Amino acid sequence: MTMNAPKFTIHAALFSALFFMSFKLSNCILCPEIENQSLLIFKQSLNGSSSVLSSWDAKFDCCTWKGVGCINLTGHVLQLHLQGNYSLGGKVSPALLNLQHLKYLDLSQNSFVQNIPSFIGSLTSLSI
Repeated sequence: MTMNAPKFTIHAALFSALFFMSFKLSNCILCPEIENQSLLIFKQSLNGSSSVLSSWDAKFDCCTWKGVGCINLTGHVLQLHLQGNYSLGGKVSPALLNLQHLKYLDLSQNSFVQNIPSFIGSLTSLSI
């Protein structure tokens, strides 16, 4: 029985190392560049001074920006939570069409005065 103990210890150590390496790698997945740039274009189409968009900086991955939720395994943008009294207004940019995995978009309680753009219907992953 003592011969099996070292084998088990080696297997457990290897499994632990692989597990932690895969966890660390999953944290390194970045937002795809097209989605990062699309969000920056969307930001430029908005007006109003909002602190929520101050973290939206090209120097940082868009998954770290306030109000942006991403899929951990792929880095794709999944959610935009921009509801609240942020005084966001302007036009909703068609650049959002590049967010093909977007399932949730909330721009409520802001200062938008236009109707919902028709291109929003082309976001096929979006839940209603």
